[in-house]
Amino acid sequence: AVVSTQSTGFHDSVKIRYNIKLDELSIDCACGNKNSVDHTLICKLGGYTSLRHNHLRDTLSNLVEVVCKDVVTEPPLLPITNENLPRGTTLKTDARLDISCRGFYSALDKTFLDIRILHPNSQSNAKKPLAGMYKAHENEKKTKYLHRVREVEKANFTPFVMSTTGGLAPEALCFVKRLASK
Repeated sequence: AVVSTQSTGFHDSVKIRYNIKLDELSIDCACGNKNSVDHTLICKLGGYTSLRHNHLRDTLSNLVEVVCKDVVTEPPLLPITNENLPRGTTLKTDARLDISCRGFYSALDKTFLDIRILHPNSQSNAKKPLAGMYKAHENEKKTKYLHRVREVEKANFTPFVMSTTGGLAPEALCFVKRLASK
């Protein structure tokens, strides 16, 4: 029988969804800890956090490109001059977000998105309800970027937060609904 990559991916997704052990998952992670599905979803060294983030960023960028102009992946933010930004705002000179585009909310406006994929089973999320996780991660992104994007870039900002189980935070859901209606 011929096994396609799509078929294997589907079977792996089902196993992950129902917490069934994956057949070809190595015993030890590159970080030295025991490997598990949960561990691969949170480990920054041997896991897939960067891969899944970048895949979502590129997929979302391609979708936005269909309906918007000037879509840029990892656009650098303008330098801060003498703006008085609130505590917690990133002041880094090399700060970048995941996607920028023109014309999403209105014809000439500029919008920035920053993506976060959270894992509900991680220790930092374990005791929170899903809605609380989404809100906390959206607020963290807003604290870091919202005022800088509004005051320096004169643009819109959307934190695009989703979970490894496939759910979308409220602002990401609104963004996807608007994208689908364009």
